[in-house]
Amino acid sequence: MRDTSLVRVHLGIAVCYLCVFLFIVYAIVTRSSSSFAGLWVLGAIAAIPIGLHLCAAKGARKGADWGKIVSRVLGVVLLIGFPIETVLGGLILVKTSAKDWQS
Repeated sequence: MRDTSLVRVHLGIAVCYLCVFLFIVYAIVTRSSSSFAGLWVLGAIAAIPIGLHLCAAKGARKGADWGKIVSRVLGVVLLIGFPIETVLGGLILVKTSAKDWQS
């Protein structure tokens, strides 16, 4: 295992996204009597960032170059969110810098 803190960050973000998704599903199911066909679309949309963070965690665990690239792209995207995602995105970018990355 190369960089455990970066792996933990990615896994933590994936778990947070999953919890938010499950909360939204719970809120829709308990308060709506309409069709739940849209939940499949919501699940597909939620699966993209969760899968990308799990993929980045796997790459960071192996110390692979593709893991660094995926982590950096996700870090840049997270900079848009304010304030928590900005901090997490900055942390990811610092952990994937040439000084901190272990290849």
